[in-house]
Amino acid sequence: MNHSSDAQQAQIRDSVQQLCFRFDDAYWPERDRSATFPEAFCRAVAAAGWLGIAMPEEYDGLGLGITEAAILMQAAARPRRAR
Repeated sequence: MNHSSDAQQAQIRDSVQQLCFRFDDAYWPERDRSATFPEAFCRAVAAAGWLGIAMPEEYDGLGLGITEAAILMQAAARPRRAR
């Protein structure tokens, strides 16, 4: 099994991290405090096309695999600080 990242996987990680920097560490506690859905975050992820990462292309997805979906989730879950 090959555990090395290829260029596409690195690009996914970088792109998702850049998107997530818009939602700094203050965003998430506010969602918890106010008990509100992270609407802005979900809209941004959808607008960037990431919701369909593992969906087949014939259904307008990106046609990538579970590894790429896991990379996306790991990048989105990383703690971030405002730049």
